[in-house]
Amino acid sequence: FKPEPVTETMMSSVVGEPPMAPLPMDPLLMDSALSSDPVPFEPPQIIVDDPQTEGFGVHYTTYRISSRCAGATVYCRRRFSEFATMRTSLMRSSPGVVMPLLPDKQVLNRFGTVFIEKRRKLLEAFLQQLVAHPLLVAQPAVATFLEWNDAIVNVALAQSQSLSPLLTSEPVDGSDPLTDTGKGMSQLQAELAAARTTLKRIIGRQRDAGLDLSDLSTGFNA
Repeated sequence: FKPEPVTETMMSSVVGEPPMAPLPMDPLLMDSALSSDPVPFEPPQIIVDDPQTEGFGVHYTTYRISSRCAGATVYCRRRFSEFATMRTSLMRSSPGVVMPLLPDKQVLNRFGTVFIEKRRKLLEAFLQQLVAHPLLVAQPAVATFLEWNDAIVNVALAQSQSLSPLLTSEPVDGSDPLTDTGKGMSQLQAELAAARTTLKRIIGRQRDAGLDLSDLSTGFNA
């Protein structure tokens, strides 16, 4: 009797070791490898509530503003005139940016319950649109007005910087839109003048053709 040679398969069956399976991929590495898209812009949550009539002699209404972001919540109180001052500051620091609108100023019945609730909703919508704008949310005037802490300010700046290449991308042809505005207007005026001349020529030809047809019709009827 001649014994058979012991193979690696027989050794693993004798020892009882199962075949080695491939190591599973780390879920964190898998997520980073599969997702290469940028993090979506998530603006801070803004809530305007708790209107209060304040002041001695000259009364005014203030509103509590809550800002929630980065696991923190900060509060402040503002009156309508402070909203208007902040918006004016943003218009000066961010020319060309479409600015959200504030509700109209009202003198009569401005302390009525219906009016105050309507203004509260409009002020809340104004701030929500403001912080949802990737450029305006990073303006110092916004952080000062809402009394944001460093954590919220850093999130706003990071979100704005992540989108800044898309918002300030250079033209494909390398031209400067502001510098070439005069050239573009001159070219547009020349093209409009040429189109006007062509249109006049077409109208003249149609008028001449109409006269020819009239003369032809008169000749047949004579």
